[in-house]
Amino acid sequence: MKNIRLFLTDVDGCMTDGGMYYGNDGAEHKRFCVYDGMGMMLFA
Repeated sequence: MKNIRLFLTDVDGCMTDGGMYYGNDGAEHKRFCVYDGMGMMLFA
């Protein structure tokens, strides 16, 4: 682990289904799974 200097991943993780919500004003909001961050916590 000491030799790892950079860890890149996508923003939404692997458990996100790619769904979207649309607000009353027509704004798009992406749906995320809160468990996606657990992998980063376990990795660190």
